[in-house]
Amino acid sequence: VFDKTGTLTRDALVLGEVATRAGVDRAQALAMAAALAGRSLHPASRALAAAGHAGANEDLWQASDVLEEAGAGIRARLSRNGWPWPGELRLGSATHCGLDVPAGQSMTVWLGDAQGMLASFVLHGDLRPDAQATVAQLQALGVRVHLLSGDVGPAVARVAQSLGIAQAQGGCSPPHKLQALRALQQQGRHTAMV
Repeated sequence: VFDKTGTLTRDALVLGEVATRAGVDRAQALAMAAALAGRSLHPASRALAAAGHAGANEDLWQASDVLEEAGAGIRARLSRNGWPWPGELRLGSATHCGLDVPAGQSMTVWLGDAQGMLASFVLHGDLRPDAQATVAQLQALGVRVHLLSGDVGPAVARVAQSLGIAQAQGGCSPPHKLQALRALQQQGRHTAMV
């Protein structure tokens, strides 16, 4: 069973499109997201932190009361020059941020506060050079290859289709991935997660 990001696709995602709420500019939203993302090792967070460090405003925001929820996102408070942003901010999935938005076709990280969406950040990744050969070698050995990812379903389906993986599912939290592994084991299969 493969997780997608960092195993089949490159570990380093890159920032694509950014959308913001009225009154919030792109640089401000990216600096706020980078302040939160810098507290996480998740590949999506690392991409946002790197994109934020390319701007001049990343050091203006200070995060406090940071709590990372595995597979969902980060909650924290931000302040700039001693002035707090009103209320808690969330960075992560739409659900984690309390947003009711339709699933997109790309991996999107959301930044939200009590009023709703502050910004959305589309991230892109590409296949690792050895992904196709690795999957093909495993399949040639009779190994059933599965793909479970926290990324959105359409992005996961694109990767699975390009690599010839029939069993793929997106939107998986870490507990869901563990449940899927246990289900395969209960069917008598020997499993390994990469």
